[in-house]
Order: sequence, then structure tokens, then C-alpha cells
Amino acid sequence: MSRWRREQPVLAGFREEWADALTRAGVPAGSVGIEIEPAAEPGPDVAWNWWLSFSLGEFAVDAIVAEGLGELAFEDESGRFEDVVAPGEVAGYLLERVSHRENL
Repeated sequence: MSRWRREQPVLAGFREEWADALTRAGVPAGSVGIEIEPAAEPGPDVAWNWWLSFSLGEFAVDAIVAEGLGELAFEDESGRFEDVVAPGEVAGYLLERVSHRENL
């Protein structure tokens, strides 16, 4: 089985968990968006990693996920992908980023 076929359902499950956690924390469900790319399986000779785009209302941030799905590297405020977050901590991380942004 290809990496995409193994990992895509896991990421889809994470997406549901993250969206549920964010709405439980008070983020309106209609304002939560999580997109996963590539949406279709890449060719066998293509080097790739997962690209996730998160939006909470007007706040948006991207993350890269390498093979294994153990960590997400989020784009920090300087444009570097250096904020490393475990999948179980993503909702809290996003809430902290939104809170920090609103307090600026």
C-alpha cells in the first residue's frame, strides 16, 4: 500500500478530532477549516510531504507533515516552519496562536 493511501485516512481522522476540539473550545464550527494536500495520490516517482492549511475565522496558518505523521511543522510568525507540534497538541497550539494574535 502506498504512503498516501496509508496516511490519508489517519490525517482525515486527525482533521475531525482537531475540528471537534476547536468547536468544543468555543470556535464556531462554521469558521474552522482544515485542508489536506495532496488531495489525490501523487505519482510513484514524486517526492512529497503533506501540506495542511488551517483557518479559524480570519486566522490562517499552514503546516507541513513528513512521513510518519508524528509531528507537524507549523509556519511561525516569521514565515519559517519551525513550530513543531504533536498531532494531539494541534488544537491547543492553534487556540494559543489565535489568542496571541488577538492580544497584539
